[in-house]
Amino acid sequence: VRVAVSGARSERAWVKFLRTVPGTPSVVVTDAEPALRKAVRSVWPNANLFPCTYHLVARVREILRKGGIAQVDNPVMATLDTKTFLHARPYFAFREATRTFAAQSTAAPTSDEGKAIKALLKWIRTHEQDILVSACTYHHPKTTGAIEEPLRKIRWDLLDKHANLTNLKRMNHLLTLMQLKQMGVAREAAWSRTL
Repeated sequence: VRVAVSGARSERAWVKFLRTVPGTPSVVVTDAEPALRKAVRSVWPNANLFPCTYHLVARVREILRKGGIAQVDNPVMATLDTKTFLHARPYFAFREATRTFAAQSTAAPTSDEGKAIKALLKWIRTHEQDILVSACTYHHPKTTGAIEEPLRKIRWDLLDKHANLTNLKRMNHLLTLMQLKQMGVAREAAWSRTL
């Protein structure tokens, strides 16, 4: 895992970051961010690129939450869990539940619920091919979920310090130290001289 600070999430910023990663991976699992996906294709054109199931589920929940329809008794939520995007069958059940829910909804198209349903249907159309390729391809990692908790801890540690962290080089050194600390191998005294 490589962690670095960037002021942007553009394709150019991602390309710059990916070029610091040693080696050439055969499989890359990412969230569905278009700029990152384009950067991966640019830097590692032969890598198999798959969407992360953790991020797919999180994005669907976010869309439903914004529309006020994230309650558990919602038929879409009933089909949404960590296995939804792992295999084709649960994905098709989710897609069908979403389409049925949309067809039966009495929400006005301009209401929050109506906008969420429209956004979710668009999201499905946009990501379906990648989801199905991933669901039908076995023997590859399908999530970055295992590293999300350590990254969340790093973000939390930096939350109240971000205004004071203006030196990019020092910030990246600090992130490396925090990453080593998460792994239990940090030598903080030695790093304090570097920072």
